[in-house]
Amino acid sequence: MSRMRAALLATLLALAPARALTAQAAPADSVTFRFAWPVGTDARVRYTELHERRGDGGPSTRVEIEGELSMHVHEHRRGLVIEHLDPLVGRFQSSPPLAADDPHRIVYARLGTPTPHYVVSPEGALLAVDGAPALGAAIESLVGPAAAEPLARELLNPALLLGSARERWNALVGMWVGTSLRVGEPVGAEAEETNPLLPSVVLPHVYQFQLVGMEPCGDAPPASARMCARLEMMSLPDPTQLEQTMNKALVDLGLPNLAFDGLAQHTQVSLLTDPATLMPYQLTVSKLVEGILKEGTESRVFRRVDGLMLVYTY
Repeated sequence: MSRMRAALLATLLALAPARALTAQAAPADSVTFRFAWPVGTDARVRYTELHERRGDGGPSTRVEIEGELSMHVHEHRRGLVIEHLDPLVGRFQSSPPLAADDPHRIVYARLGTPTPHYVVSPEGALLAVDGAPALGAAIESLVGPAAAEPLARELLNPALLLGSARERWNALVGMWVGTSLRVGEPVGAEAEETNPLLPSVVLPHVYQFQLVGMEPCGDAPPASARMCARLEMMSLPDPTQLEQTMNKALVDLGLPNLAFDGLAQHTQVSLLTDPATLMPYQLTVSKLVEGILKEGTESRVFRRVDGLMLVYTY
């Protein structure tokens, strides 16, 4: 088992987008985080993904992907464009196994999860995603036009691409830019977020942000010569309100025979970053949603886990 995979599996918790903390005057012993990604920056990004589904109405599934891609920072008329190119998958594993000719397997084993380019403002806000046509062409070259069309509708859905990009960018930059934190002094915040099970449901979440400490940005030069901040974020909705709101949503959707019980959602982010620029060196994010779904007199336990680890080498 690779170090990245072991680290990801050991820290699987949960990912959700969060608003940035309100900027305030920084105490003398605090660390302030600013967005300043240099134009011309190149990085190789190694990643590990894990997705588990249990009790969703079909067989339990598990997908793991390890690979790497190139990241390039360029000027853009709206600020910057963060390009993601040259994907290379080193390991793909699924349970139950996908057939060798399954279009999903072919794409995941060659391209990984399609990652678009990010267009961001000079202040560090995600404005848009770009590059979907090129991703669609890459998928078509692998599986052919007939299989590519439904697969592109699934994997390159504009709302899905933008939502995933927003979650990742918030974890990297958005929730930290302009904030000041002291080591070991958590800061709380509240925000409304979309529920991953029913996107039409928006619920208040409580967030905790913390500067764990300062440490070398990496194990080898030049990263080892720089000091980075180890940041953590955890978010939780109120469990009672979560369950009540979700059950009401099921009724509103015309599904009064369904009900959630013991519903829980947990989110965590761990980021190693340069405070002066918010250039990342390591990011671990994860999302856990679990509970019991009742249908009449029947019930089943369901669990959804999504984890991601990124390691940047400049």
